[in-house]
Amino acid sequence: GMGYTRFHHHSQGIDQELTIFVPINDNIKISLVRLKNDSKEGRKISLFYYIRPVLGVSDEETDRLLETDVEDSVFIVKNSANSEFKNSTLFISSSEKIHSYTGDRKEFIGSFPNYESPDGIQRGSLSNRVGFGYNTCAAIRIDINLLPNETKEFTFLMGVEEKLEKGLELINKYKDVQYAKKSLKEVEQFWNQILSTIQVNTPDKTMNYMINN
Repeated sequence: GMGYTRFHHHSQGIDQELTIFVPINDNIKISLVRLKNDSKEGRKISLFYYIRPVLGVSDEETDRLLETDVEDSVFIVKNSANSEFKNSTLFISSSEKIHSYTGDRKEFIGSFPNYESPDGIQRGSLSNRVGFGYNTCAAIRIDINLLPNETKEFTFLMGVEEKLEKGLELINKYKDVQYAKKSLKEVEQFWNQILSTIQVNTPDKTMNYMINN
């Protein structure tokens, strides 16, 4: 879509939709998730959000320099050792309650990395380990309960700010799913206005389709 990317999948009786976008005026990446239970049984689903932060030129340089912490149910990553990114802090959270988390990549991925089935997902719960000197990652886990034919929407959030207070305020604003959906509509309207300003008409319909909104 215009200003967003949407993925759809259906498996194991669960209809899944993921929409990823960045609001017009805020430094935050929003992953809006919709799940519908199409089965006749109640389902409990654990979801994990994982990133490998850099906050520098390369992850090889910053690997052991990143510091992780959690405050007010927000996972925080910062790099105080790098002058370029010294004041940039990552804030990661969800509109749902975070049940466990880790800042240790080895714990989540495993000593012998298996990206299709990470150790942290196999264990089902994370250790809540954060601090300094780890092979850094940011991984959080939430649980979703779905009744038969029930649909739920929620967000995973990753924002960046220089000050702690502003970062927490930014995350808390988009924990409101309806506010996030309103922001998505604003993004669509913004790009629709930009891309519809000029329309090209050629004898080739495929060319028109590629060029025009």
